[in-house]
Amino acid sequence: MPDAHAKLGPSGAHRWLACTASPTFEAQFPASTSVFAAEGTLAHSFCELAVRHRFQGLSDEAYEAGTAELRKDPLYSPEMERTTRFYLDYIIEAANGFASFPFVVAETRVDLGEYVPESFGTCDCILIGGDRLHIVDYKHGRGVKVSSIDNPQMKLYALGAWLKYGFLFNVKTVKTAIVQPRISEDVEEYEMPLEALLAWADSIRPVAREAFNGPGTFVPGEHCRFCAGRSQCRARAAQYTKAYDDFKDLPLQAVTAGRGQEQTLSDKEIAGILERIKDMARWADDLQAYLTGRILGGAQVEGWKVVEGRTKRVIKDPQAASEALVRLLGASEEQIYKPRELRSMTELEKALGKKAVHAVIDPLLYKPPGKPTLVRDTDPRDPYTAAEADFKALGEGGPDGSDD
Repeated sequence: MPDAHAKLGPSGAHRWLACTASPTFEAQFPASTSVFAAEGTLAHSFCELAVRHRFQGLSDEAYEAGTAELRKDPLYSPEMERTTRFYLDYIIEAANGFASFPFVVAETRVDLGEYVPESFGTCDCILIGGDRLHIVDYKHGRGVKVSSIDNPQMKLYALGAWLKYGFLFNVKTVKTAIVQPRISEDVEEYEMPLEALLAWADSIRPVAREAFNGPGTFVPGEHCRFCAGRSQCRARAAQYTKAYDDFKDLPLQAVTAGRGQEQTLSDKEIAGILERIKDMARWADDLQAYLTGRILGGAQVEGWKVVEGRTKRVIKDPQAASEALVRLLGASEEQIYKPRELRSMTELEKALGKKAVHAVIDPLLYKPPGKPTLVRDTDPRDPYTAAEADFKALGEGGPDGSDD
């Protein structure tokens, strides 16, 4: 669940560790919510009941009554129960990986005040036993994939869990995992020695004190994405507007003559430009969303207005339209209807159940190589190679490597 009342909650750690001014700065803006956040809260409630039922002795009757009550929520979707099952299956598998069955607890508050002033958070699931601690976090969102690799939120959850339960166990290894089944069924895990976690915790003490006491230091960057004041932050604006001056050392003038290599940008220069502008498009989107909201709320902004966007034409009564086309124009079915198409895997899983569909379809599946995507070299994925992609296509019986 969200760490709603902690000034330095784990969920915002990626932001306040980088920009120590953010907690004090954000405090002036009203708390916001969204239907997506509400859906996430509801999905977490299903997850909590499932773990308590499986591991904490919640009776069948209480579990059924609890899930029945959750289904009454207007935001309920059957997909929530399917993603909950995926989450629970992962936790069961993780528990079975311990030398002896671990202690498992869901939705547990942990306190971090020993390292971060007045901080606390809620762990979705803690598994601890023998010399191992495993933290599992569920995320219902489908927009942004969150990596568990060196994730400060997850490390703070692990730290809090160790502070709460560590005296009962001789923990040596800490593992964190983020389950985000609406984006990927590949659960990314991150493992580190307890000593490394505690060393990191010691290293952030002064940063946390500065962020808590304020005013802190503004440091704009990618972490601004979820800041409540991102659209009105003067430091962020200064960073991006200064970027125009930063380009002066790069050869951006137009080519007018000659064929020399000096008239083309080097790979290093292009990488430098990309590094400087990669967040500017997101900043522009934030500014546009902010001004749109202000104008819709009645504000007058010189030079700007909000208009109705363009939309595609939609036939509101397809049956009546098809009958009219046949009757008045003599149209054939081939002219007005598309051939039947097999639903996507996601749609089939929703309609028939994930396990049932995979039992039948898995031997017939083909997953094409992903499109080459430019990322920073800190991304944990292996570098793309065309030869490997071609081999994968052949090995999986793709279009050029059919098993026919």
